[in-house]
Amino acid sequence: MFNKALSLGKVNHHDEAIAVYDGLIAKFENSINQEILSQVAAAMFNKGVLLGQANRHNEAIVVYDKLIARFKDSNINRVVEALADAMRNKGVLLGQANRHIEEIAVYDDLISRFENSNSQEILAQVVVVMRNKGVRLGEAHRPNEEIAVYNNLIAKFENSNNQEILVQVAMAIFSKGVRLGEANCPNEEIAVYNNLIAKFGNSNNQEILSYVAKAMRNKGGRLGEAHRHNEEIAVYDILIARFEDSNNQDILVQVARAMRNKGARLGEAKHHNDAIAVYDKLINRFDGSDNQEILTQVAQGMYNKGFSLGQANRINEAIAVCDNLIARFEDSNNQEIMVWVAKAMLNKGITLEQTNHPV
Repeated sequence: MFNKALSLGKVNHHDEAIAVYDGLIAKFENSINQEILSQVAAAMFNKGVLLGQANRHNEAIVVYDKLIARFKDSNINRVVEALADAMRNKGVLLGQANRHIEEIAVYDDLISRFENSNSQEILAQVVVVMRNKGVRLGEAHRPNEEIAVYNNLIAKFENSNNQEILVQVAMAIFSKGVRLGEANCPNEEIAVYNNLIAKFGNSNNQEILSYVAKAMRNKGGRLGEAHRHNEEIAVYDILIARFEDSNNQDILVQVARAMRNKGARLGEAKHHNDAIAVYDKLINRFDGSDNQEILTQVAQGMYNKGFSLGQANRINEAIAVCDNLIARFEDSNNQEIMVWVAKAMLNKGITLEQTNHPV
């Protein structure tokens, strides 16, 4: 029965699959056989998932509640895993319904029930809901409680060997740093980023490394705001050298942003030739990208290069760069990119007017 329902669900025959799950549950929910009870718990969980996918969220929550009530005292491993999954899914659905107090209560129940589990699968659920709780507290403008949740998560799981768990640890450290920055605690923010970079800089996990790259870029930005520009540029250089050959698009976005930020900082310091060289590297490395975030950095890099050329009195080259930017991106559907196209057109016009340059 279970396999039949599973097969029906896979081919999007959801109502038929739910009917089969209902038959299985009704027939076997009072069994004392552990293998059968594992199938019942899985059927209840899968039914909840299918109802959620059909946007029948209230019905899904009712199913999860029945699963939780039926199996809350079970010690069967697969049943307990289904119980933890159901509690997590219930919390997520409550959050989507803006029932945030109930959502957090579910997360707290899951955490207190399972945080000392010996099952890696269950601990992976615990750490996900801990981070979810932190995010929800942040959205509710309760930053101190949010950070406390992240601190608890980090302290409890930072020495795990489970990659799923460590991804959540890295995300929590990064989120803590962001929240400290928003609270105008830049030194503490930088210290948190340093911790993330030191702990995970040599990871082979691409998702974790994306947070390392984000932390490095954020650290550079925060150093720049503190007028510690040499340190800022040094951080960008480390980020670029570490990740410029990555195949991970999230990481490459950070590389492109670091290049553009470095060029901008050099330009502000009137090191125009150095800035131009950085923009050239950015353009050459990423002009062929199909990632819109990266191409936005390329467009801005081209515009900034033109501006630096103008500041260096290399007017013909500045105009040529504006022309290249316009030709490259004038048909883009990306509004951020089109801002730079418009700026390039305006800048070219102003430059031609001020220099009496022939069109």
